[in-house]
Amino acid sequence: MIGALAAATALVALATTVPPSVTPTGFDLGRIAVTDAAGAVRTLPVWIADTDAELQRGLMDVTDLGPADGMLFVFDATADWRFYMWQTVMPLSVAWFAEDGTFVGAEEMVPCTSDDESGCARYSPGTPYRFAVELPAGGAARLALTEGDRMTVLDPSWWQRTVLGTD
Repeated sequence: MIGALAAATALVALATTVPPSVTPTGFDLGRIAVTDAAGAVRTLPVWIADTDAELQRGLMDVTDLGPADGMLFVFDATADWRFYMWQTVMPLSVAWFAEDGTFVGAEEMVPCTSDDESGCARYSPGTPYRFAVELPAGGAARLALTEGDRMTVLDPSWWQRTVLGTD
C-alpha cells in the first residue's frame, strides 16, 4: 500500500512539473524609450522583430522573455495589421505606435489554443500604426500609456540600418 501511494505521488509530481522555460531565439536585443506627456522617460530592453519571419513568429511558444521586457515589432510600412495569439502561451499586452512614435492604442491579449489560427481573436487599435510592443499581461497598463506618449528606438545603428535603410 505504501509503495502504491509513493508511486501515485511520483506520478502526480511528474504530471504537475512545470515545463522548461522557452526564451526567444534568433532576435536582436535592443532598447526603446517611452516618454510620457510630462517628459518622464522609461527605458525598456526589447527583442526586435523586423523581418517577415520574425514578425510572423513573434512570441509563439515563449514562456520567459529572458533579459528583455517585451518585443518590438517593426513593420515596413504604416497599416492597421491585426495581431492574434495563435500558439502563444503567455498572456500579453500590446501597445501600438504610429510612424512618428506616437502612442495610438493598447489591448490585453489572451492565448489561443485553437488548432487553427482562424479561431483566434484578432487585436488592432483601429487606426494605422508602424510599431507594436508586446509585454507580459498588464504591461501596457503598468506603463500607464496615454495620448501624447511617444516611443523611440534607442539603438541608432539598428534604426538606421533596418528602418531607414542606410548605414
